[in-house]
Formats: sequence, structure tokens, C-alpha cells
Amino acid sequence: MCGRQSHCQERGRLVREPSLSSALADEAAVVAKLCSEGLTQPGKTVDLEQALLAEQIEERERDRAHWQPLKAELERLRHLASAKARATCNLKPST
Repeated sequence: MCGRQSHCQERGRLVREPSLSSALADEAAVVAKLCSEGLTQPGKTVDLEQALLAEQIEERERDRAHWQPLKAELERLRHLASAKARATCNLKPST
């Protein structure tokens, strides 16, 4: 078995893991987009850097949009639990 074949088999094992499979698919999509736009050619370093930065900014915004309502719900639940705990403490008879 050659070293290349071993490398491919190792990558095959990694791709079978769902979390890595999704990440690799996202990464492949970005690379395909950059290639289709001709940004991977020599002399296009600045354009490539700008495209990658734009992709990072877009990804962060998508993440923020995804997590914002979830974080708000967690914050609401935390305040609700805190208020219930305070109410429970206030109901205890004093001695």
C-alpha cells in the first residue's frame, strides 16, 4: 500500500463522521466557489484574501442570526427560573 492510498483511507474514515462530513462539505463549497471565480490562480492573492474575508463575515452573520433567538430564549428562561427561585425563597415562613 502506498502512502497516498493510506492518506485517502484516513480521509475516508474522517468523512464518515457526521460533524466532519458537514464541515468538509461546507469547505468544499467555498473552494469550488473560489475556483469558479478564478481566485485560485497565481497573482490573485489579494482578491482571494478579500473573498475569504467576505466569506468569513457572511458566515459570522449567519451564525449570529442563527444563535440570537436561541440565546434570547435561554436568557428568558434564566430570568424566569431566577424569579421563581426568588419567589420560592420569599414564601418560606420566617422563624
